[in-house]
Amino acid sequence: MKIKLEGLNFLKVYDVLLDIQDKLQLSATNDITIDLFPSRIRFPKLFPEDTPFSKERYCQDRLEAINYLKEIGAISAYQLYKAHFNTWEDKVRIVVNKEMFDKAQKQLNSIHKRMEKNKDNDEAIEAPVTDNITWPDNFKWIDENTYDLAGEGRITFMAKEDNKTKTYFKKMTDEKDWVKVVDMAGLTGENAGQVRTKLNQIKAKIRNKGYSHLITVESKGDYFGGAYRLHPYPKRNV
Repeated sequence: MKIKLEGLNFLKVYDVLLDIQDKLQLSATNDITIDLFPSRIRFPKLFPEDTPFSKERYCQDRLEAINYLKEIGAISAYQLYKAHFNTWEDKVRIVVNKEMFDKAQKQLNSIHKRMEKNKDNDEAIEAPVTDNITWPDNFKWIDENTYDLAGEGRITFMAKEDNKTKTYFKKMTDEKDWVKVVDMAGLTGENAGQVRTKLNQIKAKIRNKGYSHLITVESKGDYFGGAYRLHPYPKRNV
């Protein structure tokens, strides 16, 4: 069995495999149950926006990944337990073929390490981090939920999105400089991991709209436990 997965398809399968691995560590058997929609988003690229549509799509992607793991023998069987109302409340019972699962895990871990080593993906900063940036006057909020990028694009936060995401984005537009993760966490009561997940979702949102040449999210980990900022025109301000 040789696994050939790239890009999003790899992340979809690896995402599910890691959830199964976590459950197996706490189980005495190979029969486990996972949430179709996990409590922690490992790869923001798979879930760039917190909307009902995005949740439905993410759940469908995870089901396809589970089916792929079954096709390659890493899973012997699985059964979907439907919730009464929302797809993202569904659970999946999975019977793992431990020998084949371990082989798949080894290959996927190897692929992931190679991607991390050579990456130019979500977690990479599109331009070198520099403190010498200029903030355009015509980058501005035009209403409560819409941020205009000099007429070249708009970032809109829908009513159905988690309001905390907009809170972090607005904090960065207000400061126009590095904002500590601990300070953003203090605005909403979320922990540092939850804050970082939403900041990565903002970054993915920008990229998916094709605005990465206009603005991006940068991070650095040596500023009192981590800090983030927005970088306008990242390829110019270097």
